[in-house]
Amino acid sequence: MLEKEYEFYKKNRSKLVDAYKNKYVVIKDNDVIGVYDSKEEAAKNTIVNNTLGTFLIKLIEKEDTNIRFYNKVFIN
Repeated sequence: MLEKEYEFYKKNRSKLVDAYKNKYVVIKDNDVIGVYDSKEEAAKNTIVNNTLGTFLIKLIEKEDTNIRFYNKVFIN
């Protein structure tokens, strides 16, 4: 789900940073459909005309942050 939107983000990341640094963008299909100052504002305005789960809200930052989860595994 939302693979197309995330691929669009990755492919166009440098252009998005140049145009929308420190803003929240809403990506649907292969297009930016909104730009906002907060995630809440982006969600509130986007769900008026779009169904949840059909768009990606992404904070555009110079450094791409990845969240990693670690799990301690015990081997006997």
